[in-house]
Amino acid sequence: MDPLIWWICIFLLIILFAILIKNIIQAVMKIYRSIKKRNVEHSHSYSHPYKNTQDNSYTMKAYYKQVHYPALRVISIVLQIFSILVFAAGLIGSIFMFTSDDDIWELGIITLGIAITNALLLLAIAELIIVLADISISTRATLNQVIDTTARKAETENKQ
Repeated sequence: MDPLIWWICIFLLIILFAILIKNIIQAVMKIYRSIKKRNVEHSHSYSHPYKNTQDNSYTMKAYYKQVHYPALRVISIVLQIFSILVFAAGLIGSIFMFTSDDDIWELGIITLGIAITNALLLLAIAELIIVLADISISTRATLNQVIDTTARKAETENKQ
């Protein structure tokens, strides 16, 4: 095999390894910040436990607990990593087919097209998981606000 192909394969594997390490470090840092934030919140005197549940103007979170869906986020990251691996495998396979002594370059083009399509589908599914989790969190925050407004309205009506 041509040394140039080996260098390209090694370069792609290094890039994939770097992306994998970056995602692992980001996940660990996110967990660390989450734990650190919980420890800081518990060290203060009494404050409302759901004060910082969502990043919107609604402050009362007494009706529902905080939701982050960490398992779905991990599944999304795993799918993103798989999509990169699928693309790299398809690229390496098509490079081998292009440089083969046999006349199978047409199969190399088909392999590359299928790899790109599968990688894009995996990325789309990963992003869809994140979007659905974000929609769920936003819907929960809206529901909290509606319940709180209804409860306040009932309290003012009962006082009169």
